[in-house]
Amino acid sequence: MTTAEPFVNYAWSNGTAAAAVYVNQAGTYAVTVTDENGCVNTVTTEVSETNFTFSAVGEDPSCADDTDGAVFIQPPQNGTPPYLFSLNGGAFVADTVLSNLPSGIYQITAEDAAGCTGTFSITLQNPLPLDLNLPTEANLTLGDSLRIDLQNAAVWQSVQWTPPAATSCDTCLQTWLRPTRTTRYTVTVADAGGCTDTQSILLTVDKRLDLYAPTAFSPDNNGINDIFYLQSKNDLPVEQIQIFDRWGNLHFSSAPGYTNDPRIGWDGTVRNGIITQGVYVWTARVVLPDGEQRFLSGEVSVL
Repeated sequence: MTTAEPFVNYAWSNGTAAAAVYVNQAGTYAVTVTDENGCVNTVTTEVSETNFTFSAVGEDPSCADDTDGAVFIQPPQNGTPPYLFSLNGGAFVADTVLSNLPSGIYQITAEDAAGCTGTFSITLQNPLPLDLNLPTEANLTLGDSLRIDLQNAAVWQSVQWTPPAATSCDTCLQTWLRPTRTTRYTVTVADAGGCTDTQSILLTVDKRLDLYAPTAFSPDNNGINDIFYLQSKNDLPVEQIQIFDRWGNLHFSSAPGYTNDPRIGWDGTVRNGIITQGVYVWTARVVLPDGEQRFLSGEVSVL
């Protein structure tokens, strides 16, 4: 506030003794002036509070837990430029774009050239994370498979499994994993916005051979336990089954086939198709799912 004429003395109600006075609070202010002739006059003026306001627009981080969010401060109203801005009580800067922000609640303070201040609060939302719902580990018997069905498939644009070997599809949301040795599989997914997530699962493979060989059978054609053959949880290639008597004489040699198939088994006959009761020795070469060959042997009784 400034007086209109030059006087020799000024006395403001706030204690100032100058022709001009600056105030930062609303209220009634009076000034008493004296001219060179000693004439005195007092005048008052009303100062109202300026409604200094501003706002801001937020841009959320592009992906969960990212720090690329931003706040765009809009031009303040009813203030005196230039303006400075402070984020969450930090240093005042002239920038109207505050970037590299994570999600959270932010308090922005603006200050104009006259020292007037205003505040504005804004929230940056954290996008939902990509939730694969992938177990961290599982146990398999050699030859077994594990079916994986990733959830929320509609929002994902790409999928990549590594290593791709022993998967039914290395770029699919639904796939079968069938490792022949203990393997850690990693899957990376990306959505339409370029957000990615990577998780892994450790499949521990038990390579102990899950195979059953009967110790006795009765080839009497009653439909029950008539054939000696190898049995296992999963069908495994059998190169050959051979049967020997106690003196080492070979009485049976099978064609190649698979476990669980009685067609390559022994019906108990020996020389001239005669069934002779007794204890016999069997040998077999079985191929595991990883290509390893196992030589097996045991005894079987013909009842």
